Amino acid sequence: MKNKNTIFTRIVIIALIIALYISTSFAANPKEIPKQNILDAQVAVQNIKDEYLKKAQANGFIKKAPETIIFVSFSMPTPSLKQIIQDAARYQIPVVIRGLYKNSFKETIEKIFDLVKEDNKGGVLINPLWFKQYDIKTVPALVISGGGVNTNKDHQEFDVVYGNIPIKKLLKIIVERGSEAKAAQNILNRGNS
Repeated sequence: MKNKNTIFTRIVIIALIIALYISTSFAANPKEIPKQNILDAQVAVQNIKDEYLKKAQANGFIKKAPETIIFVSFSMPTPSLKQIIQDAARYQIPVVIRGLYKNSFKETIEKIFDLVKEDNKGGVLINPLWFKQYDIKTVPALVISGGGVNTNKDHQEFDVVYGNIPIKKLLKIIVERGSEAKAAQNILNRGNS
């Protein structure tokens, strides 16, 4: 009950802040509302959101993104997906898709089963938030963020490598050129043992 009350309280606070800023600037023409009031309201809402996210993560309601993720899509060729899932299992890297296959849980499960049934290794997670967090628009993409998730995206350090090449080669590219070279080398070592 406490969590529902906290969420409700946050929603009420956000609504009050927005109402306060709009009501103090209400004009016959919405274009006459000062931009600064709108910006102040956006900042206030963002601060509340950031505070809520930190508390939700601390309480385990929101899981942090793993250190390393491989982003894929069911629109990729099946052999490529199978190889990526197999390689990702070897390196213990989660494979993530943005959403459901054909907007169906049943078809998504069947598609994943078809991809992993031969080796009985690996799997696929669905997490559109991680796509947004790392601004992934092209797949496959390998992301390594040495410290995991940071709610302030502007200050988050991570490397992204795009390409339908073996994960081992993607990791080597980060080892050679990336800011997360040490984390990439640790993953390479883990996969080679």
